[in-house]
Amino acid sequence: MKHNISFFVALICFSMSAHAQTLPYEGPNLNRKVRNLGMGNVGVSLSGQHDSAAFYNPAGLNDLKKGKFQFFSPTFELSKSFFDLVSEIQDLTDEIKDANNDADKTRAFNDFLSARTGQYDHVRASFELISYTRKNFAVGLLFDERIDMSFRDQSFPHFEVRNLGDVSMYVAGAYDFWEQLLQVGITLRPTVRFALDQEDEIITLSDILGDDAQGNSLIETQVKKVYQETRFGMGVDLGLKSNLSFLEDFVPELYKKLNPQAGFSWQDIGSPSFGAGPDNPQIISMGLSIEPSLWILDNTFAVEMRDMNLPRPFLSKLHIGLESRLPKDILALRLGLSEGYFSTGLGIDLGLVSIDGALYINEIGRNTREAGSMRFATNISFKI
Repeated sequence: MKHNISFFVALICFSMSAHAQTLPYEGPNLNRKVRNLGMGNVGVSLSGQHDSAAFYNPAGLNDLKKGKFQFFSPTFELSKSFFDLVSEIQDLTDEIKDANNDADKTRAFNDFLSARTGQYDHVRASFELISYTRKNFAVGLLFDERIDMSFRDQSFPHFEVRNLGDVSMYVAGAYDFWEQLLQVGITLRPTVRFALDQEDEIITLSDILGDDAQGNSLIETQVKKVYQETRFGMGVDLGLKSNLSFLEDFVPELYKKLNPQAGFSWQDIGSPSFGAGPDNPQIISMGLSIEPSLWILDNTFAVEMRDMNLPRPFLSKLHIGLESRLPKDILALRLGLSEGYFSTGLGIDLGLVSIDGALYINEIGRNTREAGSMRFATNISFKI
């Protein structure tokens, strides 16, 4: 029997994937932005930004004034307990190597699960390799890898793993009618996904120690399929926005001070399929935002409902965000409420380079409220 333990460790840390139904969906599905995460993950109703409009609401591309190139823009997210997980996996590896028999290996595996019962771990690495965005148009190429591991259900010894490793080229366009009373946008995302089959979503000791008919470890065989099978899907997002200009006829001074906006997005229309791998659920979201100025600060406040078509509690759908910016956006402070949990963030724009950081909590319950997973996120963007 062949037990490739080092391969198992690398797999856990970087490559494994599955789609267990208890694992929560996180939106947008591709290229979530640190700025938005810091302010409650709002974005549907905000004025369009070069780096986020194509993914939150493509109609926002119509708000832009000038073009911008961005290249090699890395984003990283980590759950608070992720480093503990890495250490415990290393300990598990050593114990299995030193075990004298299968009973000792089983005991080591069960002890590992017992120590992590109730935990939920998350890591994400996204690289927007190159993009160009201007008024009414955006195009880019990116790689987005997300890994989630759940140890919550221990009705039998196992854990659940989901990874969505996507390589995507996206193109987006927008147009307005009646002087932005109605703005319409669409994003096309042809995507190649690297993922385990859904049937391989639950990992047990037999997956790690067992062999297939050819004598290869089961988990090694499952992972080989990730790279042997091409999983292609086409994501399509539709976005609508409005500057609500009809309100100016009733409250002209207040309208000019608040600059209200409304937004609607329908993401992953039709729930694009990726073969035997995990699919993307379609998501409907909408919201309202205002942009009042105070002293030297430019401010944005938004209230949005995300995942409106999913069977989730009201609080898990509610997102509220606030951002205050110094002139030229050199410094931005952010606060938010996302899925019932507070978030905060900071942004620094130095012209050719911008840096964003966020601390937020993600609800780990898929259809019910269970607990929050604290996460740290950071991004650096190089632009021209």
